[in-house]
Amino acid sequence: MSAPPHDLTAERYLVGAVLRSEGARDIALAEIVAGDLFAPDHRTVWAAAGSLAASGAPVDALGVHAHLRQAGGAESAAQLVLDVDSTMAFVSLDAVEQRCKRVRDLAAVRKVLAAARGLALEVADEGVGDPSEWLDRAEQFITEAAEHRGDDGQMFTAREVMAECMSHFVARAERGGAPDGHMSGLVEVDSKLGGFAPGRLYVFAGRPGSGKSVLSKDVGLGLVTSTGWPALFVSLEMPKKELGDRMICSEAGVLYEDWRTARVTPDELQAVGKASKSIAEMPLYFIDKPRAAVEHVTRWGRRLKRRTGKLATVVVDYLQLLTTTKRNYSREQDVAHVSQSLKALAKELECPVIACAQLNRAADARQDKRPLLSELRESGSIEQDADAVCLMYRDDYYHPESERKGVVEVNVAKHRAGPTGVAELSFQGKYVRIANLETYHEPEPDYARGPEW
Repeated sequence: MSAPPHDLTAERYLVGAVLRSEGARDIALAEIVAGDLFAPDHRTVWAAAGSLAASGAPVDALGVHAHLRQAGGAESAAQLVLDVDSTMAFVSLDAVEQRCKRVRDLAAVRKVLAAARGLALEVADEGVGDPSEWLDRAEQFITEAAEHRGDDGQMFTAREVMAECMSHFVARAERGGAPDGHMSGLVEVDSKLGGFAPGRLYVFAGRPGSGKSVLSKDVGLGLVTSTGWPALFVSLEMPKKELGDRMICSEAGVLYEDWRTARVTPDELQAVGKASKSIAEMPLYFIDKPRAAVEHVTRWGRRLKRRTGKLATVVVDYLQLLTTTKRNYSREQDVAHVSQSLKALAKELECPVIACAQLNRAADARQDKRPLLSELRESGSIEQDADAVCLMYRDDYYHPESERKGVVEVNVAKHRAGPTGVAELSFQGKYVRIANLETYHEPEPDYARGPEW
């Protein structure tokens, strides 16, 4: 069997650079661990250099050679130090960075190959069983290997940061002060939030029936329309067909109950055909997995980003239904891990992530049913991790004779990047949509409560 992919020349160069250059040492020891190297002697020398650096001792050929000789059993590695040091003439920091990437990439490939061999042996011993389990495990290995290649972030100088700040300011000024975020078309919400900005986590929270699922749907579709980029809808509470039905009714202006019971008129059927064709041509992707883990959402998002280049948004309905493959000691820790992962995903994919969240029943016991931030279910981490939390309330849900029929309040109760305040929108439950109040508001006495969206 041939040896797995490796580059001994690149490894030897890095070993020599660590021994000869302090600048190269700082870069290489931060980027490469001993296990990334293929040659056993290279790994031994690397581990010795790292150990000396961690203890504050000098890291040079003499020091590493002495350390290896003292440890015993590493004669060939000790000789390698002398050989490399005697032949290393010049160290280029650019070359060090290039070779670090090369070595890490090859280490990632070896890791995938080793995992594949291990999985193949397990399949041979145990049989396939559930294929989706094996596919999930294989994808997890690939994802971990890709992460191992190293996107640990970059270090930037103050000059670079200030240049970026001024560039953004100039661009904003050229837009007449318009916000950085993408517009959903729901004017009051866009105005309160400054649009939906890449890298941010937006949480729509409310009790059942408040309209959070409808709002997440309509914001997601609005962002796709305004950017032309794809969106990923992760539907945990309802099947993809039901979400598709809602999109059709919303777009066609057909009563959801009539659609559900196939009682549409010929004119409405024509509108439905037009709406379904329009939606079919949109770059929308749906995940329908009732017991999905947040790690699955991360992989789906990465996969779609690799395929399409840019994303308008990722919509998750709803956050507390996500599980995690990480072993935690409590449900609160699980939810905290989920919210932290969604925030990290927004930054990684450079798109807004929108997550619905349930509130506890505390508001039901109060005279004023408007929700509070403290009522987010199961974890204070949601409020902490979110860049904006929008609390949703419909007065006519609790008071059928309310003068504010068809109005949904979206209280931006937390906003890391701007002011808070209440936006008002039109809740059109019979069409399963939310729209701008001044343009589309229609009181809906027969649907005041409506289904539990």
